[in-house]
Amino acid sequence: MRHLNLPSLLLAAFLGSTSHVSAQQAPGQSGTGTGRPSDGQPARPGLLQRSVTQEPGRSPASGNPPPTLSPGADAPQSPVSTPASQPQPATPQAAPPPAAPVRPTTNQQTPPTQLPPAATREAAPRQLPPAIPPAQPGTAAPVPPEMAECTADSSRGSLEACGKVIQTRRVPRDVLVMAHVNRAQARVSQNDVDGALADLGEAIRLDPRNAAAMTVRARIYAQRNDVDRALADLASAIGFDTTATAALRERAAIHQRRGRIEEALSDLDEAITRDPLDGAARLLRAQIRVQRNNLDGALRDLDEVIRLDRDNLVAYAERADIHIARGDRARAVLDVTEAIRLAPRNAQLIALRGQLNRELGRNDQANADLDAAITASPNDAALRLTRARASWQRGNAAQAVTDLDVVLRGNANNAEALRLRGLAQARLNNADRAIADLTQAIGRNQRDAEVYVARGEAYQRRNQRQNAIADFQAALQVDASNQRAREGLRRLGINN
Repeated sequence: MRHLNLPSLLLAAFLGSTSHVSAQQAPGQSGTGTGRPSDGQPARPGLLQRSVTQEPGRSPASGNPPPTLSPGADAPQSPVSTPASQPQPATPQAAPPPAAPVRPTTNQQTPPTQLPPAATREAAPRQLPPAIPPAQPGTAAPVPPEMAECTADSSRGSLEACGKVIQTRRVPRDVLVMAHVNRAQARVSQNDVDGALADLGEAIRLDPRNAAAMTVRARIYAQRNDVDRALADLASAIGFDTTATAALRERAAIHQRRGRIEEALSDLDEAITRDPLDGAARLLRAQIRVQRNNLDGALRDLDEVIRLDRDNLVAYAERADIHIARGDRARAVLDVTEAIRLAPRNAQLIALRGQLNRELGRNDQANADLDAAITASPNDAALRLTRARASWQRGNAAQAVTDLDVVLRGNANNAEALRLRGLAQARLNNADRAIADLTQAIGRNQRDAEVYVARGEAYQRRNQRQNAIADFQAALQVDASNQRAREGLRRLGINN
């Protein structure tokens, strides 16, 4: 978020990730986006600097079984579709990662729009959302046995099974449409976007009013920045299905990215009017309201999203962001703690809570969080450097050196790490090591009096009198009031 002005503890760790937050479904909605960061993966820029995916071994955040279209579900209907006992076309969702096998449910909708990280949403293009659960045919329709694997969560197996269903063509039309849509999703997970578009085009040819396939195709077009085609598909989908909300969410996301905020809010308002339990629409509306500095409205939306789905990490993160913007660190800690509940081994979430606890004066909790974060991600240079600073301030030079060794193994030219390790080595009376690090630090900054003094003291321990005098005098040229430099010169018999 643009309002945060926290230290740069987490910036580098999160910006390297390319995946994005997926919005959450409210109970009763379809979709597999979890809004959780995978353990050990970075969170997002800004507050959590999130890169959020489902944690291994966890069910979708909504807590509901993954959905499928079944007879009587609120799926887009074609005037030439088969009777209600026949299966309906696949619900659109985004591409990878592959979804788990699905179970029949009712009142289905397409999954939530993929949301960009809050801190980068003004600039970053929206990414494809996570994969939708494959559509499954109704039990009343005669379907080939391969259709079971076509709806499975293995993208490679799904590709082969769906291909067999499509090749036979001795299936009801709606089953064939589902096979094309499911194969399209599997192809996107394999980075075969052209193949996915071909499948979706065939699904729409077979069922020209299939709003689900149009919405999925629109997402791919939007990902390719083919906005005109994406908007055309979404307009058709919205016209064909006046009850589902996924196409409205997708169009709102495109409007947001293009800076058409009023149009985005209009689509989201309509989506929420159609389905007040659409947590994904509320979440995106909350993010847009934050952009407009309508924090009260954003909080209302986020409170409702969390009421609908207690496992929605994205909503907790957005709400914590707002609390930080308002200076309410205590409430922010509560929301970040909920995020950690959903991703207990995510180092950046734990480190962020430690940062907030430190700002609240809870130093013991802050130190414990920082230790836990490094245990979860032992090679994270940013976290190691942060703990080294804290250890130095507490007088624990040995711990500082241990952490700085890790930092410098990853980047031997890190100026701050060289300076701080040199100072710590000097405090530990490791004169030769201190001189080596401090000399490199001085090469990068000749205006640091403390470094000159520390190297001068190290030279003095090594009985290198002239070098020590030169460093103490250099320190006084930078800072004429430096008492340690004056004392060093007096010890060497120099009056200054």
